[in-house]
Amino acid sequence: MIRYIYALIFSFLWTIVGHIVYPFHLLTGKGLGHWFFRTYGRLLLGGSGIRVAVEGLEQVDRTGRYLVVANHQSLFDIPVCMAALPVETKYFAKRELARIPSFGAMFYFFDHVLVDRTSKRGAVRSLRDAKKVLERWSIVIFPEGTRSLDGKVHTFKTGGLALAAEAGVPILPVAIRGTGIVLPKGKNAVYPGTVHLKVFPPIPPDAAADRKQLAERLETTIRSFIETDTDGGING
Repeated sequence: MIRYIYALIFSFLWTIVGHIVYPFHLLTGKGLGHWFFRTYGRLLLGGSGIRVAVEGLEQVDRTGRYLVVANHQSLFDIPVCMAALPVETKYFAKRELARIPSFGAMFYFFDHVLVDRTSKRGAVRSLRDAKKVLERWSIVIFPEGTRSLDGKVHTFKTGGLALAAEAGVPILPVAIRGTGIVLPKGKNAVYPGTVHLKVFPPIPPDAAADRKQLAERLETTIRSFIETDTDGGING
C-alpha cells in the first residue's frame, strides 16, 4: 500500500513539474517531452521498488520514428516504456486518462493521443491525430485494447496497425512481462520486482498492407517472450 500511495503522490507532484516545464517545452520546439516522461518513468518505477531489465535496444535507431506495438498488462506498461525506450514516444491511450486531475492534462500538453473507444467517429479522429504525431515522433499502441487479466497475450486488433503504412514508418514490436504482477489491475497495491522488456527487430511499413497477417505475426512474436516467464517478474 505504501508503494501505491507513493506512486499516486509522485505522479500528482510530477504533473506540477509538467506545468512548469510545458512553456519551456514549447519554446524549445517541443524538445523536452522525452526528458520529462523518461525521468517520470524512471523515478516512479525506482521509487516503487521496480527494476526494468531491457533486451534488444540495439534494434532501435535512436534518430528514427516507429509505430511501437506492445502487449498490455498494467497501467505501469506506459511508464516502463517511457523509462526504457531510447526514442521519444507518444502514447495512443484511452480517453479515461484525461479524467485524472492534472495528470490527464499532461497527455494533451505533450502531444499524446487519447482515444474515445465508445465513439466510432472519435476513434477515426484519434487515428488521424496519431498519424500527425508519427510525422515527428514514435507512437506506442496497445492493440489488445485493454489490460490482460491473466498475463497472457490476447488477440491483437488491427485498426491502429494501418498507421505504419500510412505514415511510412517501421513497426517496432515490444514485449513487456511482469507489470501485471507488480501493479495488478483492480488492486490498490504495488509490489517490488523486476519487469522485463524486450525489443524485437523492426518490421518494414509495407507489412501493414495486410493488417490481419501483421497482427498475427506481432501477436506470435510478443507471446513467444511472454510465455517464457518462469517467476512472474518478482524478485523477492
